Amino acid sequence: MSYVPGLLGLAFALCIGSTDFISRRPSAKIGYYNTWVYASLLSSVEMLAVFPFFMGRLDSFLPNLIPLIAISALQFAAGNLVYRSYLYGAYSIVAPILYAYPAVTVILSVVFLKEQLTGAQLLALAAVLVGVATLSTKTSSVRSNLAGKGKRSLLPGVSTAATATTFFGVSFFGLGAIVPSTGFFLPAVFSSVFSFFAGLALAPAFRINVRPSREKFTMPIALMSLLRSLGILSFNLGIQSAGSSLSIVTAISSLGAAFVVAYAIATVHERPEPIQAVGIVLSLLGVASLLYLTY
Repeated sequence: MSYVPGLLGLAFALCIGSTDFISRRPSAKIGYYNTWVYASLLSSVEMLAVFPFFMGRLDSFLPNLIPLIAISALQFAAGNLVYRSYLYGAYSIVAPILYAYPAVTVILSVVFLKEQLTGAQLLALAAVLVGVATLSTKTSSVRSNLAGKGKRSLLPGVSTAATATTFFGVSFFGLGAIVPSTGFFLPAVFSSVFSFFAGLALAPAFRINVRPSREKFTMPIALMSLLRSLGILSFNLGIQSAGSSLSIVTAISSLGAAFVVAYAIATVHERPEPIQAVGIVLSLLGVASLLYLTY
């Protein structure tokens, strides 16, 4: 099997992991919703600028319109939940949960696309799920609950991260189904444009001000949009290059959690509890094992 899909999945991990880490600062200033909407706007502009060179199979647009809308709606919802999770939660806890989406994608791929996984690969997926379960709560908070002190054991950002990873897992499964017919570029452009206009349309319902302002066009958001464009295109191209190995490309892409956690430890000095550290290691080793067992 070619190493190209794996390298493209790794490029996605680097780009999107970096974007996730950067997102907290603009989200704190203008809100996570505006951060997603305006990053989507700039990503749309960037990809539309080069669209004539990569337009691909335009005749596949209408036959795949409904799946494209469904996938884009899932990614719009997931993206907002991601930035909300990073705004309120710890990077080292939220990231491994968000990047556990291969478990969802692989289950759907095995059931619907009839992909075959070995026992060792299934064991690696189990490690991811166990890792997420162990890192999602603080043992000190659990002890407080048992003692009747009423502190919640579920950490901030965990519930939204779990929902987001489910949405991403389903949307990536959908991409695996349509990218072979649409090409890698069209779904990426459509999703970014959809996110921007959906954000504008739904803002009044959430009572959010999305009017343009200088603080919504800052260097962090511009950098996020560029990395996001490169990451999404890398992921879609990886699917196109991989043929039937959707689950493997998705698993490699989830190494983005490693980048987010590394940034957090190096720059904001996050220190998870011992049991959470075990969960982080299990999650990352599970994904890395999938890569090793495949190539």
